[in-house]
Amino acid sequence: MAPAAAISQESSMMSPEDSFRMDSEESFEPVDERDPQEILAERAKARKQKIIVVLSAIILVSMVMAISISMLLSEIADPEHAPGGPGPSSSLQKIQALCSLTDYRDLCISSISSYSGLHMEDPRDLIMYSIQAASDSVAVARRMAIKLAQTIGEGRTRWALSDCDLLLRYAYEELRAARASMDGDTVMDIPGKIEDIVNYLSAAVTYQWTCSEGLQGTNGGVRDRVTGVLRNGTEMSRNSLAMMSEVPLLDELLNEGKFGRKLLSDSRGIQVERSFLKGCGDFQTSCRAFPAANVVVAKDGSGDFQTISEALKAVAKVPKERRVIRVKEGVYEETVSVTPDMRDLVMIGDAPENTIITGNRSFNDGLTEYRTATFGILNDFLS
Repeated sequence: MAPAAAISQESSMMSPEDSFRMDSEESFEPVDERDPQEILAERAKARKQKIIVVLSAIILVSMVMAISISMLLSEIADPEHAPGGPGPSSSLQKIQALCSLTDYRDLCISSISSYSGLHMEDPRDLIMYSIQAASDSVAVARRMAIKLAQTIGEGRTRWALSDCDLLLRYAYEELRAARASMDGDTVMDIPGKIEDIVNYLSAAVTYQWTCSEGLQGTNGGVRDRVTGVLRNGTEMSRNSLAMMSEVPLLDELLNEGKFGRKLLSDSRGIQVERSFLKGCGDFQTSCRAFPAANVVVAKDGSGDFQTISEALKAVAKVPKERRVIRVKEGVYEETVSVTPDMRDLVMIGDAPENTIITGNRSFNDGLTEYRTATFGILNDFLS
């Protein structure tokens, strides 16, 4: 009982002030002794932060709504990409259907698909994109050939690069002509132009192939760089040629629904037959009636010029009209080149056994095969 008595005695000995102080410490929070203005500023800052958060949320929601509305309007304006419409997957199906006609199917699909914003209402559009892809590759290869030629000294490699510069320019022009022939038409309007377009594309392939062949046996690094770029151009040109050669199948592809629509039947048909030159009958009569010559070439000096090359340079300056060159009997030791600017040209000899052209260039002279031709024609011609 002694401890309890001691505790009771200690409690009775506490003064009223001590008791009040203990009660105050236990009952009240610490008093904020900061300046009232500072407290008000802190509260205003907190309110400002809340307002910023609310405004940011409103702006974010508005942006999401604006994007959604924009996408909806875009789908309404362009059914191609609307839900349930053709869409990108349908566009790819169109490309795959057309590229199935080609030799280089994967390249065909990747090259055409690389063009954004494709307009694919008609297979003609896809063929034009294929030709454009070939043109782009040819242009890149030609620029590379020109650039490399500037770093190479004399020799076969320099000649080959110079040839590629010229040949790829011609190839590009042929591809451009093919594309221009299709501009503004639908696939059903193409058949009447197939022959011309196929000729353009065939010439483009030949020019590219000749460039590649000329690079064989030259500096390996140069050859690989140019042919590596040109390969896509050549293969896409061949793909375009394959598409044009199979135009009759395009109607079948369309009617099967692979292009999303069905064409009306065309009574004109789409078969194209190549026109052949007809014989002129009795050679002694009608074929002897040659047109009058504008220029005469004679080895003995009895004509306007003594060489064919001089005559070609002269007629190239004449305004565009048909020009006739008569090459009289004789042996002409020269190499002749008919360039694309020499159009509407007729050349007549005095018979194969009388008018003879012979050259002496060869591959062993350090020239490319292209430059060894005795008589070269870089143009449309009939023989």
